[in-house]
Amino acid sequence: MAPARVEENLKSIVHLVQQADAAAILIAMPEVSLAGPLSDHPLYARAAEATGALLVPHAVSAVLSDGRLLADQVHPNAEGYRELADALTKQLHDLGVLR
Repeated sequence: MAPARVEENLKSIVHLVQQADAAAILIAMPEVSLAGPLSDHPLYARAAEATGALLVPHAVSAVLSDGRLLADQVHPNAEGYRELADALTKQLHDLGVLR
């Protein structure tokens, strides 16, 4: 799917969540890359800024950029999932979502 369409779909989903009087949290996903460390696709930051959703950046990209944390080229191994869970928990605490 084209990134512009993904971004518009995310904005629509966030608006539905907000209409239900719930907090919308976007977890940034990496931009597709065949070489080097991954980085977050910029559409997540744009969608969060446009909608007021909370953004959790870098967690997925960091895990998927570390070969020690991968089961294959696109999936974390058990340690990778632990690292991802720890990173998400920390960032959600920092955002005030978790206590």
